[in-house]
Amino acid sequence: MKIFRRFLQLSELQQTYILLLCLLGALLIGLFCGIKSSASVSNTLVLQASRDANIIEQATFVTFQKIAVNNLLCAGLLLTSFFSFGLIPILIIAYNGIMIGYTLKLGCNQIGVLPTLALVLPHGVVEMTAILFAAFLGMRISIAFIEFLQSDMENKRFFSMLFSTQNILLLGLILIAALIESFITPYIYDYVLHSI
Repeated sequence: MKIFRRFLQLSELQQTYILLLCLLGALLIGLFCGIKSSASVSNTLVLQASRDANIIEQATFVTFQKIAVNNLLCAGLLLTSFFSFGLIPILIIAYNGIMIGYTLKLGCNQIGVLPTLALVLPHGVVEMTAILFAAFLGMRISIAFIEFLQSDMENKRFFSMLFSTQNILLLGLILIAALIESFITPYIYDYVLHSI
């Protein structure tokens, strides 16, 4: 508990660096160790793409809904994890890093580097930005929650952070990432696949 409390007392920039290092370290673990886990939506997409060259047929609204719900649940968990004092955001960032690394390794081995990058990069940049932003907001909300508890529940900053405009921005990023993953990534992948 002391470790997480000390973590929350670090500056925002230091917390951001730690989250990025956590993501990078986990990504490397997934990439080089090939940890096997249950397939996420993106892993499923890589596996389907490796079997089916006509990925454009998979660009549907149902795919968008599944991806958006998955990403919203992840971001929601990160935002409401204030009771964990920073532990849950770090674990989710680590899990996502491992899964991205594993997905990259699996994709590169099965379909090649360029097709894998075409499947991951277009939406991955926006999606990971959103997840890191959600983790960062979750950390800020954790700090506000601690202040709320220490002030005999009189400090209202905690509630204003729960319902802030930053959360709306986060929602927008998540929906944009889901739209890119569902409707644009398949066309980029198809283009790369037929260009090689």
